[in-house]
Amino acid sequence: PGMALARPSFGKEGDLRGTENIGAGDIRPPALRIAQSGTPEAKASEPRYVEGLREGLMFNSLTKEIYGKGPLPIVVINSLGHRHIEFAPMSEGGGVVDFNVPDGDPRTEFTTIERDGKQVRQKPRATKFRDYLVLVLLEDGRRILSTLSFKSTQLKKAEDMNTIIKQAKLPSFALQFNVTPVPEKRGSYSFFGWRIDHTGFVGGNNPELAEEIYAEASAVYNSLAGKKVVVETEGTDEEKEDNPFDN
Repeated sequence: PGMALARPSFGKEGDLRGTENIGAGDIRPPALRIAQSGTPEAKASEPRYVEGLREGLMFNSLTKEIYGKGPLPIVVINSLGHRHIEFAPMSEGGGVVDFNVPDGDPRTEFTTIERDGKQVRQKPRATKFRDYLVLVLLEDGRRILSTLSFKSTQLKKAEDMNTIIKQAKLPSFALQFNVTPVPEKRGSYSFFGWRIDHTGFVGGNNPELAEEIYAEASAVYNSLAGKKVVVETEGTDEEKEDNPFDN
């Protein structure tokens, strides 16, 4: 439902020829991402470069469509929970060491070590992510099924969004949020983080649209029962400074 393209006039709904052997066990939607200074799609020297994409703009990781500076309306279909991923330090070339670090593993904990005669807190070796399945609501009426992930300094924002959803005592897709990239700084490192604004109920002041989006989100939620949503993992741009210390 509502991936990237409008249905052509010659396409009949329910005619699924050619898709018989495509399994539905795993769903792998594109990720809604913010381009950072180190994002390959935003660097002209990289083979993955996307024309016109620059730091601070949102884009679709699969189709490479640029969504711009926002704000961009989204509806949360489901919170996918959290996970921990261990990345190798940049000094060792980066990359994923372990996709599935379990809760309670020592790699998920802060540790204290002595540096220059002082006790300092060292960041966990595994990065925590909170993941969501969302519908991105585009101005032209398209609704794009995507994943949205938060990590490091952005986790608090995910928790704030969770609080708003829980307090509403309604399905998550009864609410609408705007997401906007905002410049942030951590120590000497600058990057773009997420700003999340709760804008009210889905569809705004348009009851017909509200019903339509709510019904689509509800159908997607129901269709995913028992299926695993595979979340694309990007490198941790925020960790590029390779600073193991919490400062």
